[in-house]
Amino acid sequence: MNSAGAADTITLSEESIKARENQRRAATVAGDFPRLEGLLDDRLHYRHANGVLEDKRAYLANFREVTYHKFVATHEAVTVAGDAAIVSLTEIVALTIKDGSHQSVVVHALDVWSKNPDGVWRLLARQALYQK
Repeated sequence: MNSAGAADTITLSEESIKARENQRRAATVAGDFPRLEGLLDDRLHYRHANGVLEDKRAYLANFREVTYHKFVATHEAVTVAGDAAIVSLTEIVALTIKDGSHQSVVVHALDVWSKNPDGVWRLLARQALYQK
């Protein structure tokens, strides 16, 4: 494969990851739990900005405690390395927590996606940090 072909492959992979990020946000806002679950790897490590670490089961259970209204996202960098991809991004998130309080937070996150043996990219890990 020539260098132009290799560049095309990388671009397509980066676009696939950006699409998966958009699908994650859309499923989150829609409260589409089955769709969100399908985007997450069974080995998920999700580190919230408050320091709490959750696996897939705990994340999905706690996800139901919050209503997400809107994500405004900026992808800062996407790096694909074989069957792994890293996304460094910033999201402005509007949400309501279980007690009824509304919040708008700026989250900086590092997401790791894994291309599974079935050929599907799934979120393997996320580390989030609130902007103060």
